[in-house]
Amino acid sequence: MEPERKRKVSAVWDHFDLLTANKVKCRICSAELSYTNKSTSSMLRHYRVKHENEEEANTPRTNTESRKIALDQAVLNFIIKDCQPLSIVESEGFRGLIQVLDPSYALPTRKTVKEMMAKKHAEELERVKREVQQAVAVSITADMWTSLNMEAYLALTCHYINDNMQLCTSVLGVKHFPQSHTADNLAQVKRGMMDDWAITNKVRCLVTDAAPNMIAATRTLQIRH
Repeated sequence: MEPERKRKVSAVWDHFDLLTANKVKCRICSAELSYTNKSTSSMLRHYRVKHENEEEANTPRTNTESRKIALDQAVLNFIIKDCQPLSIVESEGFRGLIQVLDPSYALPTRKTVKEMMAKKHAEELERVKREVQQAVAVSITADMWTSLNMEAYLALTCHYINDNMQLCTSVLGVKHFPQSHTADNLAQVKRGMMDDWAITNKVRCLVTDAAPNMIAATRTLQIRH
């Protein structure tokens, strides 16, 4: 029979039962702790170290929290899809618009948006990699282009049919290409990008322009042009 206990004031008693005058038991993990001098210090320490994060993770989000997350994601998608600068969340006009639409919503900072974008990029990259790697066969489009700063880049795009018989296109990457545009250099970079995506043995065709170095690079890779 559980001994009679005095009225307990500390909220930590919501997570512990008194077993004896000198011992308590955690309701979450059943761990038994010493209870001396009527002090709850050991219980508080146990709860904070072992269970506080678990409790927070399992606590349902309020409607306000869920709406904040949804609006943050909407802002992020707007920036990505419309190629907006991260600084737009600091612009007077955009902030004024958001204030009229929802006065209670606090826009994320530029730093927060940057972190959200990095996370989104990592998630999308893994998703697309899984989809591309599931394809039985793929074709590749390669093209060179030059920036306004006269720097060269090599872009590689993958085309494939997914499990739902839909034609899909994914950009594998856009690589800075400072080296000489020889066939060997082009072939090396293309092979590296295909290896990164684990599709080298799935490529059935490589489409490029008629530049001699592009054609020669395709021959070096031994892929149908």
